[in-house]
Amino acid sequence: MSYATDVKASVLGVDVELLAAGGAVQARVAIQMASGARRVLGATYGLATTGVAGPTEQDGQPVGRAFIAVDGPAGAQVRQLDLIGDRDGIREGCSIAVLELLSQVLESARAVD
Repeated sequence: MSYATDVKASVLGVDVELLAAGGAVQARVAIQMASGARRVLGATYGLATTGVAGPTEQDGQPVGRAFIAVDGPAGAQVRQLDLIGDRDGIREGCSIAVLELLSQVLESARAVD
């Protein structure tokens, strides 16, 4: 988990200029985080979530806005979420959504095999 923006860059390799230009809550950041997690851990798939759980907006993004990504052998998939709820509910929604996206990616990979 890379909650801090500097960890997104220093550990996962998210582009520093991308973070400086638009903040941590954007689709390209989620993709780079998932790719970085995959690379750093030597995993087949990398998952990432980045968003605003509240209580206030961040970098011009509203509370509940999040991006989830899964990176794997066939490339990366990313989705934008606009969730409603309290901080814990938004974080839970992101976790469930990224696991559902992984499930879809795995189903697609199985269908190709």
